[in-house]
Amino acid sequence: MRQTYANLTHKVSTFTENARFSHYLISSKLGQGGMGEVFLARDLELERRVALKILPADLAGDDENIRRFVREAKAASALNHPNILTIYEVGHEDGLRYISTEYVHGETLRQRIRRGSISRDSAIEIASQIGAALNAAHSNGIVHRDIKPENIMIREDGLVKVLDFGLAKLHETESPRQTGSDALTEVQINTERGIVMGTAQYLSPEQARGKKIDGRSDIWSLGVILYEMLAGVRPFEGETTTDVLAGILKSEPEPLSNGSDATSEELARIVRKALEKDADKRYQKATDFLQDLKELASDRAPGRDSGRSELLGSETLPTMRLEPRQIATLENLRGSGPDLIASDAVTGKDRAASRRRNILLLSAAAVLVAVMGVAAYYKFTSPGSLNSIAVLPFQNGSGDPNLDYLSDGISESIIDRLTLLPNLKVIARNSSFKFRGQDAAADAAKALGIRAVVTGRVIQRADQLSVRVELVDAQDNRQLWSQVFNRNAGEAQSIQEEISLGIAERLRALEPSIGPAEMTQRDLVKPRAFEQLLRARFALRQYTPESTRKAIELYEGAINEEPGYPDAHAELAYAYRISSSNAFVDPAEANPKAARSAEKALQLDDRIALAHLVLAEVERDNWNWAGAEVQYRRSSELNPNLAEGHEAYAIYLSVLGRHDDAIAEMKRAAELDPLRLQSHVSLGAVYYNARRYDEASGALRKALDLDANSPVAHAWLGIVNAGRGSFGDAVADYRRAIELGDNTTATRCYYGYALARNGQPEEAREISRVLGSGSEFVSPVGLAVLYTGLGEKAAALESLEKAFRERDPQLQYLNVEPHFDSLRGEARFQAVVTQVGLSR
Repeated sequence: MRQTYANLTHKVSTFTENARFSHYLISSKLGQGGMGEVFLARDLELERRVALKILPADLAGDDENIRRFVREAKAASALNHPNILTIYEVGHEDGLRYISTEYVHGETLRQRIRRGSISRDSAIEIASQIGAALNAAHSNGIVHRDIKPENIMIREDGLVKVLDFGLAKLHETESPRQTGSDALTEVQINTERGIVMGTAQYLSPEQARGKKIDGRSDIWSLGVILYEMLAGVRPFEGETTTDVLAGILKSEPEPLSNGSDATSEELARIVRKALEKDADKRYQKATDFLQDLKELASDRAPGRDSGRSELLGSETLPTMRLEPRQIATLENLRGSGPDLIASDAVTGKDRAASRRRNILLLSAAAVLVAVMGVAAYYKFTSPGSLNSIAVLPFQNGSGDPNLDYLSDGISESIIDRLTLLPNLKVIARNSSFKFRGQDAAADAAKALGIRAVVTGRVIQRADQLSVRVELVDAQDNRQLWSQVFNRNAGEAQSIQEEISLGIAERLRALEPSIGPAEMTQRDLVKPRAFEQLLRARFALRQYTPESTRKAIELYEGAINEEPGYPDAHAELAYAYRISSSNAFVDPAEANPKAARSAEKALQLDDRIALAHLVLAEVERDNWNWAGAEVQYRRSSELNPNLAEGHEAYAIYLSVLGRHDDAIAEMKRAAELDPLRLQSHVSLGAVYYNARRYDEASGALRKALDLDANSPVAHAWLGIVNAGRGSFGDAVADYRRAIELGDNTTATRCYYGYALARNGQPEEAREISRVLGSGSEFVSPVGLAVLYTGLGEKAAALESLEKAFRERDPQLQYLNVEPHFDSLRGEARFQAVVTQVGLSR
């Protein structure tokens, strides 16, 4: 017969020194919590001290509490990690349920905080060990949900243990990994929406709202703990629980540090990121949080070169995963200390000693596995094919948006240097810069179709510059190389060079197919000249008439500082070319300046691909087809990763009717710059020139996937639909483009053509009247398209002849433009084709 609660309560109350319970001998009571009383006891069968947790008698009859008690046992026993409390046994005796765990001799983190201030290094170390425990739990689909100082024990030797998985919850969206517990794979626990579980001051915003949670909630709680250890107070306080929850949801904590050194700023940034109220902006994985803490600890290690952190070189051990029993065995061998076996890369204060210790432990593991007859499952990470990379825009950690040019400029300089590596695919800036920060690495890799990702952070304070950079294998988030520079602000160029060379060396070591490259240290220029160059790049990327003019001024400023600066001359040439091709200035004025600057760059260094590309474009505008091809080919040889070069060469091949080659070049450009809308528009254009209309529409639809409100993509859909004879669709496309802001004269000319062919000649003639009035510049070739749609052949031919006299660059499309098909039999039309040099 089931015993009464009163009898059970009485039984527990008799658990004094030397009381017997099952096969345990009670020594003393250690404490009491909401889910049970805890006693120090001795396991008489295995002869070891244990902590014995017994469910409160008055709750033992509650099925929900029983389930919760069992939940704690199953969740915790499924985990075997040095920083997680080890579960020995789960059972029941005389109507009471209990859990037997290892006994941790030490103090709770709450007790440690109350004893006084905790040093920054100690706080980082404690948080790192808690993070390692959370990483192990999250990797098995388990969220703790109640991380707080009371649930953290610190042993006398400094080892941290995370306790009490009483609130632990398996991810609903993922099946937990096999961990040796069959029951674990069967448990799927959902928290009822609206029920808040946990301790108020450490609840994440999503917990406070009663929403579904994942591991990012534990990361928030750890962020609160780290803040509390550093500041001595919790970030969110209040007189009532409601006040605390309101602060968590609405308020920002006081700034953690006003320190001016880079380490203080970086630690404050780490805590801020852990405490992002939007979970999507928080650290997404405990490994990311741990990595930042490890880098910070590594930077502060004594005896380290103050200018950089130690590289993760070729001695880095492969990743290994063991079954729980083998991990436990190694833990017994190893004793206390940080977990060195299951980490993805060996890091710490003494890497050489860590490596030696790992080698010894791994050897011991091999012997033990053989003796025990247990099959170990090793996952050796292999570099595989690390022949593709993206450099994400470095984060500006200075808090000053005026320094965005510096963080963006350094990362762009690294892209430019890495493009010189043979057999390495380097994503163009336009696409890689759509992602920012270490947390974006996995998303960037997936979206860009690459394997390796470079992330970084730049902090400038007065005349001090700190740059942190990391190379990771996005396939398994494995760090391949990492470095931190603390230098004078004037050394930005040398830092960029060293980063590029370091990454290149590491990639070549991991992927031999990349091969050697001419990437020796470049001559350094005056700091002011390099700064002007970075500022110019930042301005040029805005692609407006004003920003382009500003960029030209800044490039000229860099050249004034350093007249022999080849990169500045080449990029000035490119800025002039952008001014010309976008009609920001008269091409007759801009193109000669572009050519002169490009030639000057090549006089200083004839290996600059960008300068050859600018000369190719100028030659094409001058209808010097043979000369243009020489320059295009040279540009591609020097830098096969220059997406702009492949795109420009594709257009060149297309207008000459070499369509298969053009499409191949344009696909290569789109592969290098997959998230740049213009890459897909240009691919649609070369398909259109080849009269492959379905494929052209497909490419333009991809452009609209990137930006559904792109006027240029809608305008090009109109051109494609008109080419295939779908004039009604073309009219709708043009109208949409104009609604979105494309009111250029070129689009209106093509719109008029479609209207005329769609049976709306009066509207087309009104457009013709306005554009023919001379009130604004209109390409004579565009007017010829409009006149052709209206059936006015004589006017169209006259306009084409005028275009030749004015050297309109649009004449290069004469042979491939379907809108001119009705004119091809005209002698005057063929005469213009011959004059332009396009006769076949």
